[in-house]
Amino acid sequence: MLKKFLLSISIILLSLYVLFLIVPFFLTGFINSYDYSKMIEEACGFKVSVENVRLITTPKLSAGIRVGHINAALPTGEPFLSVDNVQGKLSLIALVVKKIRIDVISADNINLNLKIKKDGKFLIEDYIKTQEQTKTSQTEPVALPYGLKLSNHLPDIKALNYNISFIELPTDNSYSIYGDEISVRDFIFDKKIKIRAKGSVLLKDKEQFKYDVKILNKIMPKQDLNDFIFASSQEQAEQNSLNINPIDIFKALYKNQLTADVKADAVIAGDLDNPNLSGCANVSKFSIAVDGKMLPSGNIDLKLKDNKVKL
Repeated sequence: MLKKFLLSISIILLSLYVLFLIVPFFLTGFINSYDYSKMIEEACGFKVSVENVRLITTPKLSAGIRVGHINAALPTGEPFLSVDNVQGKLSLIALVVKKIRIDVISADNINLNLKIKKDGKFLIEDYIKTQEQTKTSQTEPVALPYGLKLSNHLPDIKALNYNISFIELPTDNSYSIYGDEISVRDFIFDKKIKIRAKGSVLLKDKEQFKYDVKILNKIMPKQDLNDFIFASSQEQAEQNSLNINPIDIFKALYKNQLTADVKADAVIAGDLDNPNLSGCANVSKFSIAVDGKMLPSGNIDLKLKDNKVKL
């Protein structure tokens, strides 16, 4: 009797598992029947075109959405974002213990144009409702419903073929960061984060920097992510915000003609008071202009171990 019961349970669980994996094939048409562009525009005013939306499931019991292509424009109709193959996956196992854990966020061919006004603020901010305009009478710190909490395990993030341009208004001078890959892996809020980035920096008409870096950072806040997010008040956020105009930084680098190709593979451990660095870094084609004349280019090799640097 027991064997039959266990066999029946196994068959039911296996059937549910197979159904979970194949259900996206039956729901794709239903999901694409919605007019997402209209829904988004009514909600926030931005004009967004969404193509080929699909539900996805994985053998690891995660589920999510994949979008074939997204175009986004300001309410004025001016485009600022184009991206392919956007997807995000949520762990269903984590939900069983009332944790929200996003496993993966990825995208390809990202083209993002951010216009910056003279005061250093992004033009897009003019079209985003501020918290003052949308705030409610609620004064207590908000929290997720139904007892859910954010997991300290943050998603793996991967972007292939990206181009992020900062455009100065009103001159339309462009400063771009672009490359083949940016990835964030093994991101645990209170333990570690791995970053991999490869690309270049184009300031107006000059490619002044190239970078190829791998960093494992183990100096993280000893705090729960859920508490960190929901315990912060608006006043604290305003106090911690920095008013920095990125255009001023790009202009200074362009004017001084600072150039460098940077390769690095490093591990950062220890704590803020006593960081422990290990790895290596190479800076090639390093140069800068003095009185309008470029200095001869040079190279810097660094070897890091504990608190010592070999130059």
